[in-house]
Amino acid sequence: QRLAPGEDGGVVYATTPEAVSAAAERILAPAFAPAAATRVLIEEALPEGRAFALVLSIDPEAGRIACAVGSSAGSNHPEGPRADLGRVLIDPALGLHPHHARRLAHRLGLAGVEAAAFGRCLGALYEAVLALDASRIEIDPLLTHEARGVVAVGIAMAVDDCALYRQPELQALREEAEAEAG
Repeated sequence: QRLAPGEDGGVVYATTPEAVSAAAERILAPAFAPAAATRVLIEEALPEGRAFALVLSIDPEAGRIACAVGSSAGSNHPEGPRADLGRVLIDPALGLHPHHARRLAHRLGLAGVEAAAFGRCLGALYEAVLALDASRIEIDPLLTHEARGVVAVGIAMAVDDCALYRQPELQALREEAEAEAG
């Protein structure tokens, strides 16, 4: 089990129902991570695979969407970006192209089925950034998987507060979380 606060971006591996319960209590504790968790999602354990991070964020200086990849280390911490990230900038007017996905997949050492699955994942995340007015979406860890190619295990998203009126489902989630914290 990995139960240290903030490791793997809030992802905890547990093997028994008791361990799951204890891990959920730790994740929901205020001291666990920089941002308070309000929910814990439980999923079947996956076989070991390579783990890495995939981050899409708005780069206001470049006027582009930055796609970055690197080692998985629970990177959604306030210390800022890690030095090991490979990065490409995407012009929203031109959109995401296959060469962007190939370049990032190559940076991660992915090929074949894994690279194709990574490209689909990157495409879905790119569409989510646009559709949800997200300023940042991070998958950490994103695991390689023999049958599925890649699997998103931990994910965090930040949405532009000024755009929430266009996202009633996200606004409802925020209001529910505020009421629970309340």
